[in-house]
Amino acid sequence: MRDRFLLNIWNGDVQSVKVNELTDLLSKTFIDVVDLQRGKSQAIVFWRRVVDLSISECQKIYDLLGVDLSRDDVKCESSYNDLLPGVVQDLKAVGLARESDGAECVFPDNVNWLVNASCEVSVIRIAPRNLSVINGATLTIESTGELILDMRNFRIDIDPQSRIVVEDGGRIRSNQIGPLLVRRVDGGTFGYYLRRVGGGFFDSINPDLSFHPSSTIKVLYMIEALRQVDAGTLNLGTTQLNSCPGADTDGDSLPDDFTLIAGPGQTCPNSFSQASGGGGGGNCAVTTNTANNCGFPTINYGLGLGMCAMMKVSNNPASNAIQEAVGAGNPQTGWNNMLNNAGATIGLSATSLANRMGCGGPNNAMNNQTTLRDLGLMFEQMATNPAVLFPANPPGAFNFVNTNAYNFMDNHVNELNVTNIPNIVNEQAGEMGLDMTTINNFLAAVRLVHKGGSNNTSNSNPVFRTIAGWVSFPINGGADTRDYVYGVFVNNATPDVDNDGDGVNDDISLGALNNESTEMLRPVIRDALEAF
Repeated sequence: MRDRFLLNIWNGDVQSVKVNELTDLLSKTFIDVVDLQRGKSQAIVFWRRVVDLSISECQKIYDLLGVDLSRDDVKCESSYNDLLPGVVQDLKAVGLARESDGAECVFPDNVNWLVNASCEVSVIRIAPRNLSVINGATLTIESTGELILDMRNFRIDIDPQSRIVVEDGGRIRSNQIGPLLVRRVDGGTFGYYLRRVGGGFFDSINPDLSFHPSSTIKVLYMIEALRQVDAGTLNLGTTQLNSCPGADTDGDSLPDDFTLIAGPGQTCPNSFSQASGGGGGGNCAVTTNTANNCGFPTINYGLGLGMCAMMKVSNNPASNAIQEAVGAGNPQTGWNNMLNNAGATIGLSATSLANRMGCGGPNNAMNNQTTLRDLGLMFEQMATNPAVLFPANPPGAFNFVNTNAYNFMDNHVNELNVTNIPNIVNEQAGEMGLDMTTINNFLAAVRLVHKGGSNNTSNSNPVFRTIAGWVSFPINGGADTRDYVYGVFVNNATPDVDNDGDGVNDDISLGALNNESTEMLRPVIRDALEAF
């Protein structure tokens, strides 16, 4: 028989004691409450006697204080009991209630959870706000279950005679990113992933669920292109890319394939400071290259400039041109090389490529798919395995920060400041009593690169958002580091819904997701500060 544990909350700490160590009185009280909930006549007689005594004593206090309340004003919770069957049927009809060990349980997505009848958690459940267990109910976290709460901003309340029981193997833990996504995402699916490079700390929801990554998949495009540069097949300076002049979708009176790169002497990334990100992909044909499909002269530019356009402003025509370049002019061959060369070296197991950038994305019957675990592998292997970026010529001393891959993604100050990392560092350092010199030195040594992706062209379309990246925190005064890979995705969510009443649409803009996704880094930031 598995041990069962009772959860105690005291001053914010979570502790547990074996249920069989509780007094017989508590066990008998629990049984009586269950009998009352099931409508047993003897229990109801005793309960009505208790209610009558309670109201009589309360009335004495009202009279003493001159409060004009009487028994006619009493509306007990139980007075709504006869209405419950209809409410339960309505909840079941819309799929919000499910039976659990004879009880109907509802796990709402965006409000406080109130457990007033015994229920079980057998899978991962995320409580978006406060959790209260009342009326003698037992919330059991089964051996296969996990309950996630944000205990930093919300709380657990357990009434007397109520309890939370955690079976051996079950878990209750606190983080902020899960409940935040539950509150902010309406419909669809989401996941998050955080892993320390080399093992150790790991936290995730849906790490192996396949989803459409939008432009985040361009990381794989970049890796394969740099592998071919190292092999001598391509050259950042001399390899020419082709884009077909496209429509002006951003209203700047220029085609969206960044004709601004034509001027001599321009350097990355300034050449793309006014170029549009995203936009239409130009040539969407899978088997025909741009030069053969355009119908009029193409725009030509160097691979190095195209890589900057793809990674820094997420330009779609440049991405498609790079796909053709790594496939010797054939788009499909480009995908095959990305998966069979770079992907195989990285160890990708759940990534597929089927739609060109800016060419419909998730609206295609076959579209790009990956998982958070695969995205984490892309960043981890790129940062630690010389064979990924330098298959032809492994360097003697490998440092990711000095690679072209890092430089194509990095703009250190801006990268860091579009996340919530500086705020988290300041909050945690303030709680620890660290001085500003230490805080500034710590922040100056943080390194971060990431790639976002987004598909949502109108308010009627579902929302697809992805962020994935690599971050390094200094320890031991900056002599060592702790490195992590992380990612968050939101797929097929309903757009433009302010579900939590904070005045912000819950589909989460890419910028907001970039900011809020770093909440999952809070515990590892504190650990790094303590070791700094």
